[in-house]
Amino acid sequence: MKKLFIVLVTMLFGRNACAQSVGINTNSPHPSSVLDISSTTKGVLFPKISLQSATDKITIPSPANALLVYNTNTQMGTEGLYYNSGDSNNPFWRIIGSKLSFPFSQTGSSNVALFYVANSGNSQNSIAISGSSEVIGVRGASDTGIGVSGTSSSGVGVLASSTSGLALHVSGSLKIAGNGQSPGQGKILTSDANGNATWQAPAVNIIAFSELGIGGGGNINSSGGLDFVTVNFGNIAYNHGGDYNPFADSFLVPFNGIYHFDAMVEWTHGDPSLQFSPSLQLVRFRGNDLTELALDFKYNVSSKYTSTISIDCQLQQGDIVFVRGKSGVNGVELETSNSTAHFNGRMLQKL
Repeated sequence: MKKLFIVLVTMLFGRNACAQSVGINTNSPHPSSVLDISSTTKGVLFPKISLQSATDKITIPSPANALLVYNTNTQMGTEGLYYNSGDSNNPFWRIIGSKLSFPFSQTGSSNVALFYVANSGNSQNSIAISGSSEVIGVRGASDTGIGVSGTSSSGVGVLASSTSGLALHVSGSLKIAGNGQSPGQGKILTSDANGNATWQAPAVNIIAFSELGIGGGGNINSSGGLDFVTVNFGNIAYNHGGDYNPFADSFLVPFNGIYHFDAMVEWTHGDPSLQFSPSLQLVRFRGNDLTELALDFKYNVSSKYTSTISIDCQLQQGDIVFVRGKSGVNGVELETSNSTAHFNGRMLQKL
């Protein structure tokens, strides 16, 4: 009879405990708490665990979400109470109510941000994260990904400013593409009146040519070297715009503008006792008028002499520019190699 009474009391107490809160050292546990412990001289000891990392699931196999332990491993983080904010398969241990100590370092693995701060303010000073340093304020690093990323729907993705230094310093390749940009080979980064830059096709095509060496065996004699002869340059190196005529050794000016020309030839004669006075001339045909633009003349030389011309000049569309020369005596020739003769030209500015 006595045993039956004890069993009935136990069953009644267990039923009452399941339906109500349990109190230790208190007769009136708080109704919102499953367990209410009361003491003015003692605390509660939680299990002391040496967690190996923020994602440790080996030390405590399959830890439940919200599981609470006291971590003693300071190599993993600050010693203190930690709870599992993840699940049993992918735990993530977070410390409770502790201020960060510096330098702070912690590693973890997640498909989302490991550290996220949201600031719902909308003023210019409503900054989510701010950094300050005498050397580097904010730094990001990645082996194959993105070191620092900034995005904005309609504002500025990344803002850089400097009072007296460089607002932007790029060491490496640079790519400018995306919304509002149309990159393409040969395009030029162009600014509008407000400083906004976009990729634009050049206002005009590149106009430039180069012909190297001397053709025709180097012969430039006519009437005993007393008359000017158009120099027969040898091989086209490039002809951007197609305005140079290699058959006539002349350049047809495609636009009004400022142009630059370089010309060089080397005169030679096998008899060192023979003196000659070579002239190299850059000329322009405009309609029926022939005008000398530049001249290199040398009086009484022997064996070899190199004539050079370099000039900027303003030309009109339809002008024809070419190089001509005369040796002053018969028998003088021009060296034919690419290194001793050239005729180059390019447009500097369209007018």
